[in-house]
Amino acid sequence: MMRKLTALLLPVFFFATAETSAQTYYQINALSGVTVINGATVTVSQSTPPPNSATLCSTGPYQIGKNYSDYYNYDFSTNPVTHFRLQMIRFHDDDTVEVYVNGSPYAITALNPYNGNATTACSYTTNNMSSPSTGLITTTGGATGKGQGVEIDITKAPGLIQSVRVRHIRATTNNLASDVIYNAYFADDSCSLAFEASILDPICAGKDVQLSVTNYPNTTYTWSSNTTPPTVFTASANDREPVIKNISPLNTGKIYIKGERGVCTYHDTLDISVAPAPVLGLVKQAGPFCPGEDDTLSVPNVSLPTGGDVYAWSVNGLGKFDATQGYIIPFLNVQPVSKGWYSIYAVDGNGCISDTVNFFFDVLSGVAANFNYNVKEGCEQDTVEFINTSVDQTSQTWNFGDNSPLGIDKNPVHTYLVTKPNIGARKFTVQLAIANGSCADTATQDIELNHPLIAEFTIDDDSICQGSTISFSNTSLVKAGTTPKFIWNSGYGDDFQVFGLDHDNQYNVAGIYHPKLTLTDYLGCVATYGLEIVVDSTGGILFTNDKADICIGDEIIFDGDYYAGGANSITWDLGDNTGNTEEKHIRHSYTKPGKYNVTYSVDYRICPDLQVSKEINAKPYPDLYLGEDTSICPNGNPIFISDRVNPDGGTGIKYKWHTADKDVTQGIYVHHPGMYSVTADLNGCSVTDSIEVKKDCYINIPNAFTPNGDGNSDYFLPRQILSRNVTEFAMQIYNRWGQLIYQTNVPDGRGWDGKFKNEEQPTGVYVYTIHVTFGNSVSERYQGNVTLLR
Repeated sequence: MMRKLTALLLPVFFFATAETSAQTYYQINALSGVTVINGATVTVSQSTPPPNSATLCSTGPYQIGKNYSDYYNYDFSTNPVTHFRLQMIRFHDDDTVEVYVNGSPYAITALNPYNGNATTACSYTTNNMSSPSTGLITTTGGATGKGQGVEIDITKAPGLIQSVRVRHIRATTNNLASDVIYNAYFADDSCSLAFEASILDPICAGKDVQLSVTNYPNTTYTWSSNTTPPTVFTASANDREPVIKNISPLNTGKIYIKGERGVCTYHDTLDISVAPAPVLGLVKQAGPFCPGEDDTLSVPNVSLPTGGDVYAWSVNGLGKFDATQGYIIPFLNVQPVSKGWYSIYAVDGNGCISDTVNFFFDVLSGVAANFNYNVKEGCEQDTVEFINTSVDQTSQTWNFGDNSPLGIDKNPVHTYLVTKPNIGARKFTVQLAIANGSCADTATQDIELNHPLIAEFTIDDDSICQGSTISFSNTSLVKAGTTPKFIWNSGYGDDFQVFGLDHDNQYNVAGIYHPKLTLTDYLGCVATYGLEIVVDSTGGILFTNDKADICIGDEIIFDGDYYAGGANSITWDLGDNTGNTEEKHIRHSYTKPGKYNVTYSVDYRICPDLQVSKEINAKPYPDLYLGEDTSICPNGNPIFISDRVNPDGGTGIKYKWHTADKDVTQGIYVHHPGMYSVTADLNGCSVTDSIEVKKDCYINIPNAFTPNGDGNSDYFLPRQILSRNVTEFAMQIYNRWGQLIYQTNVPDGRGWDGKFKNEEQPTGVYVYTIHVTFGNSVSERYQGNVTLLR
């Protein structure tokens, strides 16, 4: 992308002028094809199907919207123009025209009236025309009269017009839309367009410079200068983009450019300043130094009038000199690979490059320190033989890393003390320093001496009960890959020896013992280790109880005994989250039925704790409840009283009623008032409950009634003596065929009046059912016959 260089590169100034004249519009009469008018090329194309030609008005060659929506397109892409004009000769209040410029809707800002040359064949152009600034022309008014039109001027200043499309928008449902007739004009003589010269390349002394100026069609360009001698433009001073070859400070001055385009003449001026090219002074190296040291390259004298940077290039890459430090490049830790030729050059703020200076960066020949070593291990000290493998040294100094005096022999032998106890690795950092008169080097290695000797073992317990076994685990430490010798002394009786790594030993006699392990490693070095163990005596325990089965709440007695030697404490666990300590004889009762595991325990100091357990069965009392006291109607139906907790008799429960017949069933029928009691027994645990049956009578059921309206027994309903105690009541009446003919739930109503569906029923016997529930929750059911008499 071309751009005009700014003052950041060099001082550049310009100005532009244009000689102007009045605009001249040229009419476009071609309906299609390519037409050249006053040197401008315009291509006219039509929609498909094409519009009708203007036949009604001789002054307007363009007609759109006669029968359908159509358009004309005007293309100026070969020679873009500055203005385009539309003269609407014929326009109706039901027409809409769309205008696109350079492919986009054009925002029309002014609709100017004008007097056309319309003949009598032309219709009126409407007034009140407007544009909503979206490229559309519409109207809401009526005719303005013959010969009166609207003129629209279009411009894209400061840009140019490449194409215009004028299209009639005719809806398929708009039958009133008519044709639009217009004239088309263009103008290409605006002299207000920008005209600007620029420089496309950096201005560097001795380099070529490319000039350029605004590109307009049909324009003639002329370049000139005020320099002495005059500046030479190649390929031609009449070219739009000439070149100044090998520019020098002699070309400093003004350059003029004139453009001639139609009636317009354009001018611009470039103010050229050519600075000298950057210059490098002598390149210097601080060294050469030895490998591993820091060095620098510098250029003390640099001429960069417009700013810029200095670079050094080699096969190792590109580096930049630090201007803040006086144009230097640091070389840290130089190595032989840094040695070689470097190309050094400067680039100023305009992008101009100096001549290149080639410099050889040197690195001194160094020395390389290195060594090997051999180790001979011992019980008291280790001996290390060092072998110097360094290159080109003339002297050497050894630091053995154990605070001993320094050594200067080429291949020294050094001894290292074996520490006691010999637990693990001993590390020493050994350094060899060498020199050759100009360069020096060091080599460092960590020497590890590691042949540990630790006799050690663990036991699974240091306090055991007699007759138990202790497991001995050998945890000794020796050098990996070597085969040591182990001898065990169990410390038991006659000092019996066991050979090997691990072993188990049983101690059957109480006492204190001191087992020992002796270790001999592959060098013949010896280490020992021992521990103390305690062997305690075993104990004993038992307990008795006066009974095994009890009813809940009954008392049981426990008696315990144990061997007290080595005992810490005793504990009773009675199985119901209760217990006792230190008491050998206890009394206890259980509040809940179940089987309880009673455990008597002794906690011994070393030997395993002992315990003994027995199961105690605490039996439950049966649940028994005969309910609340109730009542009975003498000579009425009997009532059934029973165990309401166990309506089915309960599993294993035995009943004994305190009646004359000593009934053993779960419940009995009571025919008379009185006090009744029963005893329930479950596995020897028994309880008794009683209930009082009081005298009472609730209902009286008649066996006949006479529904004859005489006020005596006209309704059938059992009358209640104590109706306040009735909580539920239901009565149904059936005829002899089993048909339900009457029912009620109202205990204090009138009852059955001898009718069914409001018809009197014949004399005869009818069946009733009655269900009653009383206030004490006792329910009774009655069924019988009643005779209807008339």
